[in-house]
Formats: sequence, C-alpha cells, structure tokens
Amino acid sequence: MKKVGHWQIKMLPKGWTYIVGFGICQSTSDSSRSNANVCLREDVLEGEDTLISYIEKQAKLVKYYLGSPAMAGPQPISFDRADEAFLFLVRHISDKIGPMVHAQTYVRFNRWVGVATLTTPEAALSAVRPDYDAFLRDLEVVL
Repeated sequence: MKKVGHWQIKMLPKGWTYIVGFGICQSTSDSSRSNANVCLREDVLEGEDTLISYIEKQAKLVKYYLGSPAMAGPQPISFDRADEAFLFLVRHISDKIGPMVHAQTYVRFNRWVGVATLTTPEAALSAVRPDYDAFLRDLEVVL
C-alpha cells in the first residue's frame, strides 16, 4: 500500500500513477492536454477553528490566488469513520488550459484535517469523476 502522510492509498484507478509525497496523477499519452491529479494533504485545526471555518479560510486563499473563481459548497458528505466531511468545488479559467475544476474533499478526525483535491480540466470532469469517487471510497486515514 502507498501512503501520503496519514492517507493510505488502497486502490489506484486504472490509468493513474502514484506520486510519492503528492497523491496520484492520471496517465495519458496525449501531451497536448493536462492530466487530472489528486493531491493529498493534511493539517491540524487551530484553537477554536471548526472544519467549516477552516474551509472558509481556504476559500479566501483560493479567491486571492485565482481572482474570481466560482465556488460551490461546502456540502456535507460521508467519509468512512470521519467525524465530518465536506465537498467544496472551485471552478476557474486557466490562461493555458481553459476552464478548470477542483473538487476538494475535506475530512476531519478530531483536530486532524485531510484534504483530497481532484484537479482536472472541466471538459474531462465527467470522465475522471468516477475514478476520483472510487479512489475516495477506498482511501483510508491512519492516525
């Protein structure tokens, strides 16, 4: 099994590659298009922060760096054994690639926060979303 921090990767979707210390990336022979990837990261809630307030702070950072992205959520979702979990979507236009989507899954176990972020060109979202969903179903947090 592969690991990124406290994330344990139990299943790699067909056509995806594990990247040490990062997550996974879609493999493609088409060098003219951007590959989808899933970045796994983690953090710890500070002081009185809640997961919602943490996501709101992250949204402000995203807005600062991306200008005027469209955002949706956070929407409650389920994640095995998590105290709570949310899906947060960000859409923006990249000068080089065009419309991009970031599907961010936030999970909380006590004060530990994990973030799994799917980044993909919007045109490829419907093709890669089933892989992302399957990857998340088998993704585990080991604390």
